[in-house]
Amino acid sequence: MKRLKTNRMAAWLLAFVFLFTLIPMQKAQAVVTKMGTGPVVIYEAYGGGGNPEGIYKSDFIVLKNISGAEVDLTGWSIQYAAAKATSIFNNIFELTGMIKPGAYYLIGAKDGSDTTLPAIPISDTTINLNMSGTSFKVALSMDKTPISIPDMPENFSATYPNVVDYLGVGIATGFLGTGAA
Repeated sequence: MKRLKTNRMAAWLLAFVFLFTLIPMQKAQAVVTKMGTGPVVIYEAYGGGGNPEGIYKSDFIVLKNISGAEVDLTGWSIQYAAAKATSIFNNIFELTGMIKPGAYYLIGAKDGSDTTLPAIPISDTTINLNMSGTSFKVALSMDKTPISIPDMPENFSATYPNVVDYLGVGIATGFLGTGAA
């Protein structure tokens, strides 16, 4: 009899949890526990748009929602800097829109000189930015606070707690992990 009550309570608890996960919630508040772990990450960045031997005529950045909830990017920003050790993030672009769980968000940037190359797909937003074809730094932040340090010291997350992801390409001096991409 006791086992039957326990099983019945477990079944009701599971049904309750299941029911409330199906009910649409209010706008999900993004929570970052560790930089580069979500809810949204920089999935790809391409700075060779329109360059000789380029693949596309435009530069672009792709974000991906790796969480299980829709994320509102209103007020978030993409920040861009040259790869040099002394380069700070002086290009800040505000984002808007929503990303569904598992979906991508394409940020189109400027075309290069060879406009005969294929176009990128229709972007979710466009920014006025010429990216380097070889080396740069990109940060994704939940606000527009300018990143005023060029590298990524040990205390970076404490100084900029709203930075969600950070990418260094080529000879970039700042990056997540063991080296630039």
